[in-house]
Parts: sequence; structure tokens; C-alpha cells
Amino acid sequence: MRELPKTIRQGRKDRMNKLSESKKELLRKFVSYRCEICNKKDLKLIPHRITRGNSGGTYQMRNIKMICNQCHRLIHGGEFK
Repeated sequence: MRELPKTIRQGRKDRMNKLSESKKELLRKFVSYRCEICNKKDLKLIPHRITRGNSGGTYQMRNIKMICNQCHRLIHGGEFK
């Protein structure tokens, strides 16, 4: 499991809902603004839940990948998992 900066703390809201913009930005910096799937540099990476919300997935760090919009569309379009 990847080790996160100590500045990122998770509260109940983060686990159950979306992450705040400031925490998203910290995560973008943590992954050096690179998509965790295609490795493309992107300043607007978005958090993707590995286990979907409707299947009980939360925004806990172990369930998040920071990915580009293109990879996000491919995942939800069923092109790859």
C-alpha cells in the first residue's frame, strides 16, 4: 500500500462522500500529477473508487486511484478495469 503524506487526514465525510478539493490537490501532488493507470501527466486528475459506491466502496485511500478523465471514461465504459 502506498504511504500518504501526514497532511492528509481522513474524516468520516471523506470515507463516505467525495473528497474536498484541497485533499484532491494533495493527492494529485502525491502522484506527481500522473494518472495511476496510463501515467499521463494531467493537472486535473480525479479520484476514482476502485470498488464502486453502489457496491459499498468509499473514498478511503486504499480504495482510490488518481486517474485522468480519459481513463475514467474507459473504466466506466467497460473498456478496462
